[in-house]
Amino acid sequence: MPKQSAERLIEGVDNQEISVYAGIQSIEPLEDGFTIQLANKSVTIDYLINATGHEMSLSEPERQLPLIAQLVDEYILEAEYNGGAQVIWPSAEAVSQKYGILNNFYVHGQLVQGIQYGNSAHLLMQQATKVVALDYFKNF
Repeated sequence: MPKQSAERLIEGVDNQEISVYAGIQSIEPLEDGFTIQLANKSVTIDYLINATGHEMSLSEPERQLPLIAQLVDEYILEAEYNGGAQVIWPSAEAVSQKYGILNNFYVHGQLVQGIQYGNSAHLLMQQATKVVALDYFKNF
């Protein structure tokens, strides 16, 4: 998130232009907004921003996509200490507890955030993709 955007959000919360709610149990769309159900009350709002983010922890496979959970359960993907999957950088090839370095098994985006923080930035992803593509095609 750009610094200016974060500052504007904080300013909006401080000025009570933006409200932050946790523990939302349900959301009902309305013609001109939403009603959200909290544990002890309902709130009608104009806009709704989902700020939950992506699940980056491989240590909680029940919160992952089924494919990611299965890869972790079968020791094909290994969790990185700081989050995401363990990879060799900059090739982004997966590291497996069971098989070691998995040549030609590339992990990208949010799943490599533990080893390459900030990888969701467009230019970093573009650079990483170039490295992966060159590495992949040198084998053919």
